[in-house]
Formats: sequence, C-alpha cells, structure tokens
Amino acid sequence: METTHDNLQQHPLLDIVASLSSEFDKATTFNPTFVPTTDKATAMRQLSTVITRAQGLLLTVMAASADIADEHGAKRVGDWYAATTRHDHRPSIGLDHLARSLDTDYPHWVPRCSTDGSTSTKPP
Repeated sequence: METTHDNLQQHPLLDIVASLSSEFDKATTFNPTFVPTTDKATAMRQLSTVITRAQGLLLTVMAASADIADEHGAKRVGDWYAATTRHDHRPSIGLDHLARSLDTDYPHWVPRCSTDGSTSTKPP
C-alpha cells in the first residue's frame, strides 16, 4: 500500500549518501596487503579527508535536525541518533552539542569541513 510519502521524490542528499555507500562497498573487494606501499599511504591520507568531510556533513545535518527530535519525542537529536543508530549515548549527545555549537559559534567551519576536509576553526 502506497502512502503519500512513498510518492515523494527522495532528496538528492540521500542519493549522494547511497552513492558513497556503494563506492565503499566496492572498496571492500581489495585486499590492502597487495596494494603498493605508496598507494596505501596515499589512500590513508585521502581516507582521512573523506572521513573528516563525512563527519562535517553529519554535523551539518545534525545541526539542522531539531525537528527529528520533536517528531520522535526525543529530548534532543543526539538522543534520537543514539537510539536509531545503536551508537553509544554519550558520544551521540556530544555530537549533538558539537553540531549545535559549531553551527552557532563557528558557522564557517562545518561547510568548509564538508567541502575541503579542513578542520581548522579559523576563518579562511
């Protein structure tokens, strides 16, 4: 049975996240033991940037998600996030606080982190 929600087009952000997940699935087919040393070093540096960018995107979405907590009866987004993702509660609340703090105190940081992997809180 279709609901009104089923007829809505998925937001492009979800398509991007699905694409990233698919690419990570492909990466699991490689055994790092057989990757040349210089390529492993490059991969680790680039993965560090990818992780930082993904965390920046998570913080950006989390900072804009108070409506999720309201909709699900959670005290804050971090509570909902911990329950939904089965992550530890305290780090999830910490992410929530960090997301809101960065959104308020360092609004330039999270978008830059999401785009170039920079982790400096100083303005560009």
